[in-house]
Amino acid sequence: MRAEGQVPGSGRLQLCAEVELLRGNIEPALDGLEEAFRAGWRDYYVQERDPYWASVASHPRYRALMAKVKADVDRQRADVQRAEAHEVFLAKLDAAIAALRR
Repeated sequence: MRAEGQVPGSGRLQLCAEVELLRGNIEPALDGLEEAFRAGWRDYYVQERDPYWASVASHPRYRALMAKVKADVDRQRADVQRAEAHEVFLAKLDAAIAALRR
């Protein structure tokens, strides 16, 4: 893809990293996973249970990267929960105002 000037997506980058891992190329696999992260890959919960990656589960570089992925996933979840709570609040406020106008 790169030879053709295309930019691979984060999922494809993660798969390429996995191929490197399966070939026994740990450092290139971790490089690829870091590149996938920079490109937006955030599949933390699947990755943590993927048996292919079990061989590097205790590798410091892998652990550090997975901590960054989890932190971002958790941040995104909190953002969504705050937005949903705000929407619920606004709906309740609208309903209260409408009730007062009746």
